Amino acid sequence: MFSRLLPLVLFAVPSVCLAQGEAAPPADRPLAKNAALQYWLAFSMLPELTEEETERFGRSGYTEAPLDATARGLVERSKVSLQFLARGAAVRDCDWGQDLLTDGPQLLLPQLSKARRLAGLACLRARVRFADGDVPGALDDLHHGRVLARHCTGSEGLLVSLLVQIAIESWIDDVLESHLDDLDPATRRQTADRLATVPKGGSFEQAILAERRGIADWMIRQAKADPGAFRKNLAGFGLEVPDAGKPEAVAAKLREFQGHYDEIIEIAKGPEEEFAAKWNALSQRAVKENVFAAVALPAVGRVYERVARHERDVADLVAKLRGEE
Repeated sequence: MFSRLLPLVLFAVPSVCLAQGEAAPPADRPLAKNAALQYWLAFSMLPELTEEETERFGRSGYTEAPLDATARGLVERSKVSLQFLARGAAVRDCDWGQDLLTDGPQLLLPQLSKARRLAGLACLRARVRFADGDVPGALDDLHHGRVLARHCTGSEGLLVSLLVQIAIESWIDDVLESHLDDLDPATRRQTADRLATVPKGGSFEQAILAERRGIADWMIRQAKADPGAFRKNLAGFGLEVPDAGKPEAVAAKLREFQGHYDEIIEIAKGPEEEFAAKWNALSQRAVKENVFAAVALPAVGRVYERVARHERDVADLVAKLRGEE
């Protein structure tokens, strides 16, 4: 009899435990101070999507799909995941436990796709709550989703992580802006104040430093430790490096490649309106002269533009919330 009941007891545990509320885990346990632990619990409880749901809620569907029975049913099945999302968002720090220095360009980031889906569900429930008149609940969902977005950059903050952060925040901003009329002036100001408490998240400079550690620095260490194995790795990456059999020549090119990242950071510190011209000059020179730069650097300019545009969008949203536009 016990063996028959055990699966039912275990299945019921998440609901029983979460019925106590959405408070942060006890702070007297060091591991409880890492939001990633709560997020992975949320990811593990994400509902399986039907074929219809997969088609309807792909990419931006969470912010645009009709709020019909299908949408509401998905929200209901997502309750446990969204409760763990709330708990993760209540924890300030987030470390995904990955080793960029060891894995280098082969580092896997499975949390990013799951974070996008979880944040999408938060946006969907926020829309449902707005439609049902539950403004505080909707704002909570959007706040939790924004914290998750900022936490996506974790301790490493690679360019791809930064882009996912921006994508998620863009969904949240779209939902919030489309419901500004549902917020009275006091609630708007409170929302702006709350936004100021969200973790800082990633930055362009942080991402470039992470890219340098995970690509250029990693390559330099690999080439020094085992030149033969490094040449095989280059072939695996599809790189044809002149003088690949000459360790000194390869090391010189790698140091030059490493220096390009430092140049990018210096350019980014200057005025935004000057970045494009300086970046184009650096990019053309680097891509022409260095095979490593030709593979790794071309997307940097587009990422800078996307980050700058996002920062302006957030500033505009805060101005609207404060009535300063």
